[in-house]
Amino acid sequence: MIKSQIKTNVYSSKELVKKLGSQTAIARLCKSDQLIKIGRGYYCSQDINTAKATFLIIEKYFNNAVVSGASALFNYQMIDSMPDQIDLDVARESKYRLHTDIFSFHRTTKITKTVKQDFYGVELKTYPIERVVFEVLRLEKNIGELARSVIKKFVANHSLDRKKLETVSKVFGTKGAQLLNLIYLFDESTEIY
Repeated sequence: MIKSQIKTNVYSSKELVKKLGSQTAIARLCKSDQLIKIGRGYYCSQDINTAKATFLIIEKYFNNAVVSGASALFNYQMIDSMPDQIDLDVARESKYRLHTDIFSFHRTTKITKTVKQDFYGVELKTYPIERVVFEVLRLEKNIGELARSVIKKFVANHSLDRKKLETVSKVFGTKGAQLLNLIYLFDESTEIY
């Protein structure tokens, strides 16, 4: 295999087997540092940052997915550390595995309005900030310290659009209403009657 046959890109193992002929050829390229294994079934050329490669994989192979959960919270700087797996919302009828070593898929009917956001230089779909703040409800069984921390960062760094927040809170039912009340409690500009 000549190094020039692997261009700056990301690849699935299926794609590479078609191009190279075998899994053994892929293993040889990984061993010679011409390819980097990102996770089960996905590879990138050695000149791409592996974090960026992960998001390029989403762009190339899961372009209908929406970055959500802790991954979206991290990208909006509401939590401090990037999760081990990228959280992705997909339509309930999708055929993706629920979890891989690099992605955690959440099948849902609650994919609402999305926006494009930069993830390591890759434009991907995620939810608007007013929706992302409610993603903390996926991370805690009961509203606790993490939710309070997320809300404090949200209130400190973003202007509140009450109408959008109230609309989104309804999607999350009782817990959504509780989180909305907590947001209003932390927001000094909200008048409490």
